[in-house]
Amino acid sequence: MKERLDAQLSISAEDMTKWARELKLEHSEHRIRLDHKKLIVVSETPFGLIPLSNMGSGKNWVGDHLVTYFALAKWFVNQERPVGRFIIFSQIHQQLGIWMRFQKMKTGLLCGTYSSGYLKLQKN
Repeated sequence: MKERLDAQLSISAEDMTKWARELKLEHSEHRIRLDHKKLIVVSETPFGLIPLSNMGSGKNWVGDHLVTYFALAKWFVNQERPVGRFIIFSQIHQQLGIWMRFQKMKTGLLCGTYSSGYLKLQKN
């Protein structure tokens, strides 16, 4: 069971890292992953793990939460498991401002579209 969970989270970590790099989030030059024991996002650096709380500004915190959500959602969709196909963020423009670039970000089988406070996931 542990090996299966580790394999599934490793697949999600690949997507998380790729998307964090596309968004130019801090510490994305290293692998970004979800630590399932502590339920936190971490960056694996040569000097050890850096938890999300030490990864810079609010932009990074929001960005890392979003890439984690998208990676997990993508995995559930690929496994044909029930998962919501849209998510609503309240006042996200105040946290992200112009930085919000998910409109054109391709997420493998999912595409995130931001419009008027809604971020919708759909199959490509």
